[in-house]
Amino acid sequence: MNDLKFDSMLAEELIISDLDVRNSSELFKYVSKVLVEEGYVTNDYGEHLIEREKEFPTGLATKSIDVAIPHTDAVYVKTPFIFIVKTKSNIDFHQMGSVVKDNIIVHPRLVFILGFNRDEMQLKLLQVLMNVFNDQEVMTNVTKSDSKKQIYTILSEKLREVGSEKA
Repeated sequence: MNDLKFDSMLAEELIISDLDVRNSSELFKYVSKVLVEEGYVTNDYGEHLIEREKEFPTGLATKSIDVAIPHTDAVYVKTPFIFIVKTKSNIDFHQMGSVVKDNIIVHPRLVFILGFNRDEMQLKLLQVLMNVFNDQEVMTNVTKSDSKKQIYTILSEKLREVGSEKA
């Protein structure tokens, strides 16, 4: 597994371009159900994802758009993945680096749920994703696209470009 490349963590079946949810809890429950059914995560993944988000918020205001990068500990992930969700409307996430009681909110419509099964993957993947998020053209193209295939192509190409380092 040491030769895993970040673009291989993407899969078209883990891209949703129009999910109708009202909040992050609904999003996490939906995503967790899919990931459990597909065998990517353990049965208790969802509850740990929700708890970790409460303790360590993952909303980011980037140069181009707001995003969120929720994730939990590697012990709950069987197979590494990046699950990309575009929601029909903005949902509230607390700003990364803040505490929930500060109530600093960002409003992403684009959420990258991250699954790594080795703790050392986390920092590298986050660094690569920050390069993706800072590419305004890529983020605009992803935001405008309603095609899972097109979103997959745009992001896998960008991940190959900036994430040539192996996980």
